[in-house]
Amino acid sequence: MLKIGKTNQYYTLWDVSTRTEYTANRQPYQVTSYSYIQNLSMDESRAKEKASQKGCKDLSVDSDLYGRNSWETSTQPTWEPEVIAPSCFQFGKHKRKNIKEMIDNDTKENPDEWSDFQSYLKWYFQELDIDDQNELLKAFDEFPVLEMSKSFLEFIGMVKYKNRFVELDVVPYIKVMDKIKAGKCGVYVLSNFSGCDGAKAISPDHWEIRIQPHGASDKEMNAFFKYNSFGIKLLVHCPDMEMKMRYYNGHEYWVPAGMRSFKKTIMNLKLNDDDFGSYRITHIVTTGDTGYKKLLNS
Repeated sequence: MLKIGKTNQYYTLWDVSTRTEYTANRQPYQVTSYSYIQNLSMDESRAKEKASQKGCKDLSVDSDLYGRNSWETSTQPTWEPEVIAPSCFQFGKHKRKNIKEMIDNDTKENPDEWSDFQSYLKWYFQELDIDDQNELLKAFDEFPVLEMSKSFLEFIGMVKYKNRFVELDVVPYIKVMDKIKAGKCGVYVLSNFSGCDGAKAISPDHWEIRIQPHGASDKEMNAFFKYNSFGIKLLVHCPDMEMKMRYYNGHEYWVPAGMRSFKKTIMNLKLNDDDFGSYRITHIVTTGDTGYKKLLNS
């Protein structure tokens, strides 16, 4: 569209055009180009006459068209969220495809074995937030897949445990860790105390130590070692325990004063209510250092 502008002296002719462009996500936005064409005249009437001769329909003077430099402006992309049914994939390579139909096809093709689609569906479910997970389960409760002999969670090898969804074989591991946190399961110490990996940066009284459960069931122990073959490091807060540095083969480690080693100690811990996820020692049953009795009786 041709428009009339103005410099300090001359009335000018401009071409103003608007086009639609798209972002990488296919969201539309408007781009307006202001292109200077030529000077018309210093006389307004003569300028409008020339503009009309060149095909300009709007003969009003636009005070925003100033100078002789062309430019562009653009609007913010308009984003309209795509509404996809909860029973369909919301993202990923199967986006918009009906989950129930794909499960139906998969159970027919792989009736007796775990499939790649089940692995993908488990990954997809774990990527959803808790509200979307519940929406998906609700959709299956209202319109179940008749061909499925299992529930949706069973189909992907998951279960709801304490208001969250976890893999079925992880539950024994979570249970034993919950017992350790609550002080209901003992721990067997696999290492001496260490100030590595940021423990000393929290405070001088925080130490890292490697442990494994003690007194847990065989099922819980097997689950623990499945995810922690060499035990797990915990942060322990020991404000009332005097620590001494020791050396072994050039490596430093820390133990309570009077001990040569803290390994093989059996004790109970309890999770602290702090921002660090630290534990405190609530009870020491026995230690691997037979010459140290004070600690047990303190």
